[in-house]
Amino acid sequence: MKTWIDLGAHAICIAASLAGLAVVVWVLATGLPGKEGIDAMFLLVVGLAFAVFFGMIPARALRRKKLSAGSGAKSEVRRDRSANA
Repeated sequence: MKTWIDLGAHAICIAASLAGLAVVVWVLATGLPGKEGIDAMFLLVVGLAFAVFFGMIPARALRRKKLSAGSGAKSEVRRDRSANA
C-alpha cells in the first residue's frame, strides 16, 4: 500500500514541476516581462522555483532507491563474513 501512496505523491510532484515549467514557457512565449515588468518576472521566478523544488523530490527518491539497491548486495556480503568469523 505504501508503494501506491509514494507513486501518487511522486506523480503529483512531477505534475507540479511540469506546471511550473509550463508557466515559465508561457511567460516567455507571450513576452510578458516586456509588458508587465516586475510582476511577470516574479511569476517567472515562482514558476522556476516550483519546477526545481517539486522536481527534486522524485529525483532524490530515485537516487536513494538506486543507492539502496546497489548497497544491498555489499551489506549481504559483510553480514556473511561477520557470521563466519
